[in-house]
Amino acid sequence: MSRAPATVDRSVPPVPGSPRPFRFPRFERVELGGDAALWAARKPDAGLVHFDLVLPGGAAFDPRGKSGLSSLTAALLDEGTSSRSSHEIAAAAERLGGYLDIRTSWDSVTLATGVAAGRAGTALELLLEVAGDPTFPQDEVVRLRQRTLAEIRRRRAVPASLAARQFSRALYGRTVFGRPLTGTAESVAALERDDLDAFYRERLAAAPVTLIAAGDFDPAELRTSVRRALAGLTRRRGEPQPAPEPPVPGGVRVYLVDRPQATQTELRVGHVGLPRRHPDFVAASVMSSLLGGKFTSRLNLNLRERHGFTYSIYSRFGARRGPGPFTIASAVATDSAGRAVEEIRGELERLRAEPPTAAELDETRSYMLGVFPYTVESLEGVSRRLREIAVHDLPLDYWDRYPAALEAVTPTDIRRVARDHLHPDRLTIVAVGPEQALRPQLEPFAEPIVWRPAEQPEPA
Repeated sequence: MSRAPATVDRSVPPVPGSPRPFRFPRFERVELGGDAALWAARKPDAGLVHFDLVLPGGAAFDPRGKSGLSSLTAALLDEGTSSRSSHEIAAAAERLGGYLDIRTSWDSVTLATGVAAGRAGTALELLLEVAGDPTFPQDEVVRLRQRTLAEIRRRRAVPASLAARQFSRALYGRTVFGRPLTGTAESVAALERDDLDAFYRERLAAAPVTLIAAGDFDPAELRTSVRRALAGLTRRRGEPQPAPEPPVPGGVRVYLVDRPQATQTELRVGHVGLPRRHPDFVAASVMSSLLGGKFTSRLNLNLRERHGFTYSIYSRFGARRGPGPFTIASAVATDSAGRAVEEIRGELERLRAEPPTAAELDETRSYMLGVFPYTVESLEGVSRRLREIAVHDLPLDYWDRYPAALEAVTPTDIRRVARDHLHPDRLTIVAVGPEQALRPQLEPFAEPIVWRPAEQPEPA
């Protein structure tokens, strides 16, 4: 006898289940001497190990006129050592059944590898060889320089890339954050092998160095092998990372990047934000999530659901050791660009004027608490969170305390943080689209400054 299917009232949202307790994975930090540290998060039975080797470089160290130097130098690390060519390095990683990945941020260079647990020792040796003994072969320098130049040219045809580029330049001017992380065509074309070698020795070979391990390993064996492996790395005390102070504009500024044939407009709206270590960063992140960090955010419900200006919009505080950007980003219908900016300003003013309701804030905090465990469900995710602590000098128990810190944010905190860190009276507005259609819409905010990529070179 069959049963009639249960009826579901789809007009009523499902009742959420009880939240499950979550604790950030346990880890230990071991000082290895010589300004080296091991951060180890053991996950027995994972069968895998992930390593992140964090070096004290990054684009914030690029000298004036040499933007992109750190990125190109890092990209060349695995293109040859004293004992192996680039092909031999790639073959060794392939034989291990793993990967070798190198990434540059504003604050660090990270070399990563992941392999089966039984091959972790060999993988670590390869990782440290690449980090400690690069030779920068001339033919590889030429090849990767050309590849970087091709990518820079490609991005000049991508509206989102043009918007991000002009936004950074407008916010930070001639300071280091105002230059592209990967460099300009002019700066990269001028980089030579000697530049890369010097940057490596002066910056990437400087102390301190941090090795992060996450996965299935024996802690005592790992400490012994890491001490032995790191002993071969020659480190020196480097200069502290510069902390550029960006110019603070006196009012709203508008920049147009003219693309006459564009069918929609890329918008970037914001201003200089706050460093990752700022005590208000958690509360500011909650505020940003409420404003534009989730599907039910105020900006999305306003510009997408109510007005139909865009398919999506987000807001974010960039995490850097120096003052990162506060960015609101969206692609909007060109004939709606001016109204979209007006609605964005209105939402910023509303956050500053009145606290959110308890229900709205509770939903935002619940969302952030709910998604956080997913960010550490993989070994790479755990390592990424530990790297954030190491790079930004956060307290070692930061992620243990993070859920409670989210829960502690009140509506009054949101209004205070909005008043302290949102500045609708000195917004920078960047619009990438047809100047002829955009100028009359954006002139009421400020006289636009126009860049025409088809006619003008990349701004320095």
